[in-house]
Amino acid sequence: GQIEGLFCACTEETERVRAEAERDRLMREAQETVRHLRTWFDNAPGFVALLRGPDFVFEMANKAYYQLVGHRPIEGLSVWEALPEVREQGFREILDRVYTTGVPFVGRAMPLAVQKEPGGPVTNAFVDLVYQPVLDSEGTVVGIFAQGHDVTEQVNAAASLKDADRRKDEFLAT
Repeated sequence: GQIEGLFCACTEETERVRAEAERDRLMREAQETVRHLRTWFDNAPGFVALLRGPDFVFEMANKAYYQLVGHRPIEGLSVWEALPEVREQGFREILDRVYTTGVPFVGRAMPLAVQKEPGGPVTNAFVDLVYQPVLDSEGTVVGIFAQGHDVTEQVNAAASLKDADRRKDEFLAT
């Protein structure tokens, strides 16, 4: 009736605890990297957006893109839902071609009629842009990376210079 011994059942958990600590460290590093990349993305000097799938749904857009399109909510919406005024301006055909062929598109001083203020009028702008296909691990196009700059001021300045030069030639001719 006396206690003759003690049975203690235990399992070795050191590796599991180390693995969990390593997982937590890697998660913190990944989250910090995502924060850094998002900061760089948001502060890129030109407009940048990531369009997902054949419907071109805005997955991400930076501050410059929001400025270009009047600070409207666009993430989670297709380009055509978010920016109905651009539907008939030829961008659909360009995006479809990039998505189906996987060949990037580069446009210079492309005219763009866009609503630059919420509820405001549609105004004319000019943009330099690149539509770069985004590929998955098998090489299939899954989206489009859109990047560019608003070059409206430069285009208007060049047109003013050209007009002034034309008027000077007319003056000299008379």
